[in-house]
Amino acid sequence: MHRIPEWLKANPSGNYRGAMELGAEIIECRDMHPLDFIETVRKPEENCLVLPEGGRAQISEYGIKGLAQEIVHWTRFRSDKQFVVALPSGTGTTALYLHKHLQRHNIPVITCSCVGGKSYLKNSGKNSEQPILQLSCRPTTSTISVSCMKTNIDFGRNCLILR
Repeated sequence: MHRIPEWLKANPSGNYRGAMELGAEIIECRDMHPLDFIETVRKPEENCLVLPEGGRAQISEYGIKGLAQEIVHWTRFRSDKQFVVALPSGTGTTALYLHKHLQRHNIPVITCSCVGGKSYLKNSGKNSEQPILQLSCRPTTSTISVSCMKTNIDFGRNCLILR
């Protein structure tokens, strides 16, 4: 990990605690990007598959496409309602891939920044194959809407349920 918050070290919880209980050795690598650490310090063998952090890797689109298909299947049996998918974002890539596969089914995607703010999300989108992030409070099926909060959202503590 790049950085483990002091409060989490003092009071392990969630996935971090679960990993610790399973005996995981969690290494902080503040001085370099985690992928650089893996390649230069850890030096995995050829038979080791290294996946980049989060959904940013193109390889993750396959799984997110499967999630989109499950969402579409689930909504078919509730055709009397209009659905919107809302999820937290780091780089915004998961929201981007969900949007790509839900757009043709008229299911909008809303995301909220949990890392670097709306401008970070917008710039992350420029690095992908389909830069469609829009700074908007209103969901549409042609763009991804980014929550108009003034501060980052700790999604586990401050989530908005849309009905």
